Amino acid sequence: MREVKEELGMAADFLTPQPVFLTVTDTVGLTAGHTDMSLWFVLCGHRDREIAFDRTEFHGVKWFHHSALPHGRMEPNLPRFLQKLQMIGLWGAIASGV
Repeated sequence: MREVKEELGMAADFLTPQPVFLTVTDTVGLTAGHTDMSLWFVLCGHRDREIAFDRTEFHGVKWFHHSALPHGRMEPNLPRFLQKLQMIGLWGAIASGV
């Protein structure tokens, strides 16, 4: 909940109370030398909702339809995350905008 407020400027409204995905990534660049473990949660939201993101960490953010994924310019684990949502039966809720 803290990270959602800090990174996106909104209260966290979780679709499920537990994470649905885990990624492990070795860091590179300025922060090289450690491993990041990320817990992925599904949040309820609406594309009309403004996102007050941290401009020191992101150049910009944008809502987009799932059929318009910016392949090649997105988080590399996102396709696997979306597959997981389909596998556990949450994709319908996401795709319908619930």
